[in-house]
Parts: sequence; C-alpha cells; structure tokens
Amino acid sequence: MALVRAGEVAVVLGRMDRAEEVLLESLRLLRDVGGHASVADALELVALVLAEADPRQAARYLGTCRALAGASDGSPSVRAVRDHIERCRAEVSQALGPDTFAVEWARGREMSVDQAVPDALAQLTTRASSHEGAAP
Repeated sequence: MALVRAGEVAVVLGRMDRAEEVLLESLRLLRDVGGHASVADALELVALVLAEADPRQAARYLGTCRALAGASDGSPSVRAVRDHIERCRAEVSQALGPDTFAVEWARGREMSVDQAVPDALAQLTTRASSHEGAAP
C-alpha cells in the first residue's frame, strides 16, 4: 500500500517516470505475496501512466479496477488523484470514441487480478525498457 501511495504522490507531482518505477515494484510485490487489497488503486494509477501512449490499455485497466473495487459507476477510488483519473477517463474515452472505450472498459471488467497484475507488469516493464534505451 505504501508503494501505491508513493505512486499516487508521484502522479500528483507530475513525476510519471517515478510513478512507473514505484508501481512496478508495487505490482511485483502484490503478485508475489498474493495481496489483492491495493490492486484496484494500483491499476488506476497504471491507467494514468499509460493513458497517452496506450489509451486502449488505460481503458481496460480503468474497467478492471472498477470491477475489482465493486463500483459500477466508474468513480475512482484513489482520492488524491481523483481529478487526474476523471480527466484520464474523459481523455481516453475521447481518444478512442465512446464505442471503442465501452468495449475496452468491458474487456477490463472481465479481467481477473491474476490476469491484470501480470499484464500491467508487462506493460510497465516494456515502457521502462524503452526509457532506458532512449537518448538523454
């Protein structure tokens, strides 16, 4: 939970690179210990990190976190970044169009924790690898 909160702080401060780092570590620990309590919060933050580069994946994670949290209305659970998440959802929906967004959201709602965590780890690991290879 502390790492998810550190990711939240990084997002609020506009440090998406730092958010990626702590979310990777958080998801690894959640995967390894089987903890599911913070997965929905972590996936909301992963959606924020991925929204611009991969709006389809962001829409899926937003759907997944809503299913995991048991909220059908789509309201975000991470309080400090609620405005960021609402804005992200609106931007992703606009980028994809309402029909595609609805399809991706529904796909996300069908993902289990055991599917979503490794998937999010793969997405963030790929991003981290691409950042390492980028010229300063």
